[in-house]
Amino acid sequence: MRTTLIISLLIGFGFCSPVLMGQPPQPENLGFEEGELGEKPIGWNVTMPGYNATITEEGAKTGKRCALLASIKGEKKAPFGNLMQSIDATKYRGKCVRLRAAVRAEVTGDENAAQLWFRVDRPNKTMGFFDNMADRPIRDKEWKYYEIVAHVHRDAESLNFGLMLRVDGRAWLDDVSLEPIGAADQDYLDGKPLNLGLEDGKLGEKPIWWIAPTPGYSATLTEDNPKSGKRCAVLAPVAGAQKYQFGNLMQTVDAAKYRGKRVCLRAAIRAEVSGDNRVQMWLRVDRPNKQVGFFDNMQDRPIRDAQWKYYEIVGDIDKDAEWLNFGLMLIDDGRAWLDDVSVKIVKGN
Repeated sequence: MRTTLIISLLIGFGFCSPVLMGQPPQPENLGFEEGELGEKPIGWNVTMPGYNATITEEGAKTGKRCALLASIKGEKKAPFGNLMQSIDATKYRGKCVRLRAAVRAEVTGDENAAQLWFRVDRPNKTMGFFDNMADRPIRDKEWKYYEIVAHVHRDAESLNFGLMLRVDGRAWLDDVSLEPIGAADQDYLDGKPLNLGLEDGKLGEKPIWWIAPTPGYSATLTEDNPKSGKRCAVLAPVAGAQKYQFGNLMQTVDAAKYRGKRVCLRAAIRAEVSGDNRVQMWLRVDRPNKQVGFFDNMQDRPIRDAQWKYYEIVGDIDKDAEWLNFGLMLIDDGRAWLDDVSVKIVKGN
């Protein structure tokens, strides 16, 4: 597995924000009532070629109007369309913030879907919280409300959020809200890995504090034979869905407390795979200017054992490290279980 493939996980499925001078301090036109019918909603940006977003009175969820994001027939288009806003993060720093919106979609085929997304940008082009609903795409034709809850770092510079349409079809957006709902988790802000025992969250849903950013795969909590405690996580392809080259369940934490130290990533893993399919644990350090520091994805020692076993990766963390990323990969098909994860500072070789 190429290093660049791993690096692209949070970038390739993220979104490029427009360069905005003097970002607004709060979101605008969240009900899509402002602007001209058939034109782009005031306060919003369409950032990908081959797509347009317009105000319509076609079956709005609330009020008289909503936004419609659609692919343009006959035009060469990006892999996804994107309707978004970027705002100043000052008033949201240190808070837990909920993005909520009504969405409906008209899409066909497993490769097409709508997805809400929310990203926090920190200084020096580093990323804080990120969720693009890659593991829970929207394909429902009826209006439903969806939420993403983010914990915003105290040095956050901007909040970016919106709706993406993957490949073809149409997606409607209405009644958007962005509001603080409490204080951000202190352990998260301090860069402490969370929910390493995979006990927190609802059965059948993604573990809290973990992300599954690659399309076509799901990571859910299960009580199916955990290694420790009552639960573990299972990573598997979504039946019938077009999938990325690999599935991934991961966390990203602030590297400040690990800088210049040796770290051991340890976890219990079991796998059900056949042929060339395999499972790999991975640990990567992100440095300034998109440089990669220590990196190991166990490519030379893939996991194929159906019984629980513990695996370790030990690495020296660069003194200028910004982010520590770690997780579990499933290459192509099969299933992989993860439990009892630890990230510890160690001494010696």
